[in-house]
Amino acid sequence: MTWETASDTTALITAEHGSSAPKNTARVTKGDSAPANTESQTSNIPAGTAGTVGTSRSNANKSNGLKKEADNVPEGDTAGTVGTSAPGQPLGNEADPQDGEPLNAKIKRPCFMNHNAPFVLDGIEKPKPAGLWWHGFRQRKGESENEDIRISDPIEVTAISRDEHGGNFGRQLRFRNSEGRWCKRVLPMRLLSEGGAELRRELLDMGHTHSLRYRARLADFIMESQPMGRIVAATTTGWHDNASAFVLPHRTLGNQDFSFSAEAMRSTYFDTRGSLKGWREQVASKASDNPIMMLCLCVALAGPLIWPAKQQAAGGLGFNLRGGSSKGKTTGLQMAASVWGSPQFLRPWAATGNGVEALAASQNDTCMVLDELGQASPHEAGSMVYMVANGVGKQRAARTGGIREAQRWRLMLLSSGERSLASHMSEAGKTAKAGQDARLLDIPATGQIYGAFDDTQGMNPSDFANAIKTATAEHYGHAGMEFVQFLLKQKDLPALYHETMQDPAFAGAQGGVASRAAGAFGLLAMAGELATDAGITGWQLGASLEAIKTCFDLWKSERGSLPPEDTAILDGVSSFIQRHGDSRFSELKPPIAEPPPKVPNRAGYWHDVNDNRVFYFQKAELEEAAKGYDAKTIAGVLNTAGWLYEKETGRLAVKKRVNGNLTRLYAVLPKESDQ
Repeated sequence: MTWETASDTTALITAEHGSSAPKNTARVTKGDSAPANTESQTSNIPAGTAGTVGTSRSNANKSNGLKKEADNVPEGDTAGTVGTSAPGQPLGNEADPQDGEPLNAKIKRPCFMNHNAPFVLDGIEKPKPAGLWWHGFRQRKGESENEDIRISDPIEVTAISRDEHGGNFGRQLRFRNSEGRWCKRVLPMRLLSEGGAELRRELLDMGHTHSLRYRARLADFIMESQPMGRIVAATTTGWHDNASAFVLPHRTLGNQDFSFSAEAMRSTYFDTRGSLKGWREQVASKASDNPIMMLCLCVALAGPLIWPAKQQAAGGLGFNLRGGSSKGKTTGLQMAASVWGSPQFLRPWAATGNGVEALAASQNDTCMVLDELGQASPHEAGSMVYMVANGVGKQRAARTGGIREAQRWRLMLLSSGERSLASHMSEAGKTAKAGQDARLLDIPATGQIYGAFDDTQGMNPSDFANAIKTATAEHYGHAGMEFVQFLLKQKDLPALYHETMQDPAFAGAQGGVASRAAGAFGLLAMAGELATDAGITGWQLGASLEAIKTCFDLWKSERGSLPPEDTAILDGVSSFIQRHGDSRFSELKPPIAEPPPKVPNRAGYWHDVNDNRVFYFQKAELEEAAKGYDAKTIAGVLNTAGWLYEKETGRLAVKKRVNGNLTRLYAVLPKESDQ
């Protein structure tokens, strides 16, 4: 049995139903009336409101102009509804298909038919409710009689879907939920296996109800439907088709041949409320003359630029607002979250590595906002930062023994915390590598005039923060979409990014970490200026560029002149001496009359020279002092910094006689200015 879906007066069926069922073929096209039917007769319908206009198959894949889909209007290879007589409605105006008198449905049995409004059959006065129906025959006492079974709430199959690689086929469904709203979702065909229980569970979760007695027929209807529409089901948000389509869970911007897969839709919080105008006037305006707040909004806006402007296929960069508690850091994060969604778009750092990976994949090409770095496990924090910034999840095995495709993403990370990543990792005895510091740039955020604020616009800082919090709960989710709409119209974003990076503030950065950071800050400046040019922020042109330069200077002054690895090594050795200088070291040349002291867990020896104490480290204990680095690397950094008091020619260590034996030791004399 094969059939095609239809709405209200359409019977798009080619079917055979037992020996007594005639073989019928009928089709309703755009603008046509339903064909005459020998089984169900139609009465004359008085003139009423105009019916909705059907859509043709030839237009199924074209862009809809990005306008919001109107409720209760069937689309995608369906016919228009018949006009109805609705009291109080002037002749010719469109009305909700559920208003007015029930429609007289025209059918050719046997068939499935989707009715978007109540209807009557065969002149029977009692109307039947809207929904997906089976109109067939049944045998009773040796005779064939009509059978009409309601299967579910209204539902249509509008398109066949597949993923970007030509697999994972599915169906795009359009259905009415329990609140009367029309929803559109893409569900994979594998949910129809084993009787379709998984598919029905998904539909129930989304508010679509069905008959438990006839639930198997819902799976039959979807399985056998062959719509002409074709779409690509995206499993991640963000750019697709070489940046011609930007996919969000509930909407696609640009090329409408792409739609988000419902399987990945749960708990993404890409919601909207209020208006862009309200967001601009009550949220973005509060960031004016506040560089830290402008930085937060620019980080949120920069996500969609990573691929089309920077041409970076995966990964991104993070910014950590570091500073005291209750100083405005979280307020900045709330502003950033409002660019893309509800207040729940802001998540805590309290998560496992797997959880952060799933979250990053679900927010591809946007921004991940995580509050309070101190809530993350110090054992996992460094690896999570690496993973998010590199844009690739863990490699896992498939059930069949093969390799599952690793999740990938591009995004910006905005974080907050009272301590830096390196300080937090030290709790677990771990040392931050330069790569980690380079991927999560530490911004001292609470040293402004009022914590994280410079201008509270006449309010006290607490009221100012509360006003922002209230505004971000009333207006959110519009700025990100509007920015993407603007980017779709831009032709040469890489050239614009290159031009931005020619600014002396960014072009003069030297070294791997500094250069990488300059590229990230440059992207933020570009995002802010483009959003201002698009009329999204309401800021003055050039304001975001100046704010980002200020924040870049804050980062550079906090980082200092030494590379992060060198700083970590020097800090580790200095801290070790401060903690164990008296307990794990003893005098290198004790008085002859005294027996050598017993030192448990010895780290080395000390010797006073010109009012300074030199610490002679054993190799293993030197590596203990700067965990994560070998003795040669540590000694090289100490030598470059001028911390090695003495050494042999061609070596970084020196031989000393200890208890009659020659022992190779590392002579460390910390410089006070570097500690």
